Amino acid sequence: MSNRILALNRINKDIKEIIKNPIEGIGIAPIEDDLMRFVINMRLMEGPYEGYCVQLLLIISDAYPIKPPKILIYPNQAIDGSYHHHIFNDDMKDENTNSHFKKFCFDLLDNDFMKASDEKTGWNPSYSMSYLLLQVQNFISNPDMEDHVPDNHLIEELMQSMNNYKNIFMIKDEEGDFVQRVHTWKDPYPPMYFRPKEKDKDKATEKEEKKEYNHLQQIKENLTCFMLKVNYIDNPKILLGYPISQKIVRYKTKKRLELYPIPEILTYDGFKAQQSL
Repeated sequence: MSNRILALNRINKDIKEIIKNPIEGIGIAPIEDDLMRFVINMRLMEGPYEGYCVQLLLIISDAYPIKPPKILIYPNQAIDGSYHHHIFNDDMKDENTNSHFKKFCFDLLDNDFMKASDEKTGWNPSYSMSYLLLQVQNFISNPDMEDHVPDNHLIEELMQSMNNYKNIFMIKDEEGDFVQRVHTWKDPYPPMYFRPKEKDKDKATEKEEKKEYNHLQQIKENLTCFMLKVNYIDNPKILLGYPISQKIVRYKTKKRLELYPIPEILTYDGFKAQQSL
């Protein structure tokens, strides 16, 4: 299995998870039918900029999920380094679109634009796209500027700037032809998810359904490849196993080979991909 196919399989799993369990205030869609590049609409749900919406470009490499994605801020949006300590005012050119995007530094992302001595990542291949987007949403919500948070007047200007922002995307219609879609925050593309108001429901039934669901999710989690996010319940044909670490231990004048299982379950395809990278 090639690295790109491995990445696409994992991306497909992550997108299905987002569709099944959408995140409050987030919308996601592929760009021009490219499953390695996505537009993200994100509303900040807390903090001093609560209610502000930002549009992001998500770029995934063939090395995903071993290597983390990159996320950039679309041009012509007001949020910059004066609103957030980790957003840079200097732009970064995207070769695919020939546009200049704002960049920001977050330790779960691919920050290859930083100096090598400063570059770091807290990324783990077991992290899903849902987890990443939720963390980015919380990260941007917190300006991390201590006593230098913009005053109410500047924050109001930031909110008003959303009225002037628009972007144009090419999407496929039902017949497979590309059509133009204009994004504004009054009519966003892709649409963001917001939790509907809960209807009254029998509490006992709801509790039992939740218990059964959580039990099944726990079984799936215990039998899921940490890298590919494939589980044995949904796909019983996969080959799962635990990687084995070996080391030579000395006992006086003798040597002995000892084996230790690594507590992270892997599919065979995931193990081979990890070896190649």
